[in-house]
Amino acid sequence: MRASKSLLRPGDTIGVFAPASPVQRPMLEAGVALLESRGFKVRPASAIYGRHRYLAGTDDERAGAMNEMLRDPEVRVLWAARGGYGCGRIVERLDLDLLGDRFMVGCSDLTALSLALRRRGAPFIHGAMVASEPPPQRAGLDLALALLSGKRGPGSPIADQPLRVIANPPQSPVEGVLEGGCLSILAAAAGTPNALRAAGALCVIEDTGERPYRIDRMLLQLRRSGCLDGVKALIFGEMPGCAQPNDTSYSLDDLLRDCLGDLGVPILAGLPAGHVENAPHAPVPLGFRATLTGGRLVLAEPVVEAPR
Repeated sequence: MRASKSLLRPGDTIGVFAPASPVQRPMLEAGVALLESRGFKVRPASAIYGRHRYLAGTDDERAGAMNEMLRDPEVRVLWAARGGYGCGRIVERLDLDLLGDRFMVGCSDLTALSLALRRRGAPFIHGAMVASEPPPQRAGLDLALALLSGKRGPGSPIADQPLRVIANPPQSPVEGVLEGGCLSILAAAAGTPNALRAAGALCVIEDTGERPYRIDRMLLQLRRSGCLDGVKALIFGEMPGCAQPNDTSYSLDDLLRDCLGDLGVPILAGLPAGHVENAPHAPVPLGFRATLTGGRLVLAEPVVEAPR
């Protein structure tokens, strides 16, 4: 992956859009205030507080607002307000080729957009969103800004916390392109043109509030559809709320080992990416090379051009 040319500098404009579920005004205002306090201009999408049933506006309204932002050359980064549900409904209506050398940032339901971008060979930052609720996730905005501003480059760990090994401990460093996203969206995309392609990848998988039997089913879907063929390592997130309540006879690690251990590749967990509870959201630059070494994911190439 060639380094992006979208180095973010103070004074640049960040566009904030709502492609999925409705946005809560206090949460968005808090995130916008943080970005502005760091020296950036923030331009919310038109009708960002719209509502249509369980969505932030009709499909036409959400897609139209996002396409306006994609056509705006002053917007240097397109940053999602929140996820929820709805990106998959509009992905085919978006002029994603207009993103050019700019980044899009988001997670959760935004995986539907990241998969579409990765199919085009474009990168995506799987990172904290502007209307994130808990303060630790707001701290993730600063981590994403550091990545976009060139302050974290080759040799920088994606997260400071060491990962725990679930199966097949790596005997030497493993390098590959970062791929992945939210498990439920990855599974839903299996069999579609935008399906995950994990061959040669360090694949990051995370989610929240999914019961073990559902995780089992979704991982089986990814395996049987060929999405995980040729994967070099699997790195799971914190997976909050995914343990079986009132049953301590097995752990989520046991389930992941049972479902995936026979792939013979390193399987680790504990990356604070995507849905997290007690740690800042670590941004994962999908489409860029990283190395799994010493229990950590470390960037192996620059994500943006070096500051001048």
